[in-house]
Formats: sequence, C-alpha cells, structure tokens
Amino acid sequence: MREVFVVDRESWPHTFTLKELVRRGETVGTGRPDETLPQWLGRVHSGRRPSELVGESLLDDVEDPTGGDPWEYRRAVTEIDDLVERLVRLAWPEHS
Repeated sequence: MREVFVVDRESWPHTFTLKELVRRGETVGTGRPDETLPQWLGRVHSGRRPSELVGESLLDDVEDPTGGDPWEYRRAVTEIDDLVERLVRLAWPEHS
C-alpha cells in the first residue's frame, strides 16, 4: 500500500492494506443496504492520515513469511484467509 501511495497520491482514499481495511471496517460496521462499495470505503477511509503510512505496523500489516519456516507460511495463509472472510462479511453482508 505504501508503494502505491508513493506512486499515485490520488489513490489514498481507496488504498488499504488488507489488515487495515478489515480493522477499520469492523470499526465502522458492515455496508448498509442502500450503500455502494465506494461509499462504504469512504466511511472506512474517514479519519485516516497519510502519516500513518510511515514505517511498518504490526496492527495493519500481515507479517511477510519470505525466507521463513513452513509454519510461518501457514500462519500467514491462515491470517490472510481469516481477513478475507471477515472483509467479505463486512463489505458484502448480503452475500455472506
């Protein structure tokens, strides 16, 4: 996400790490029946600051298992799978 923002500053309102999107989405709640995905993302984006992109964040980044043991890859896969399931329930509640 940080790299996308550096290349394209206009992307800020709709560029998140998966972990940040789920964390913030769980704070604002699921998409409303009368709300489009871009509108929900706008609510999720509300209050963010570009300065939050500085450095890495255990709160918002899935730990990269590259070069690690097999269990580190399994842990990352399990975490990403959980995050995707939570995101689907948040962004598309009528389909989950």
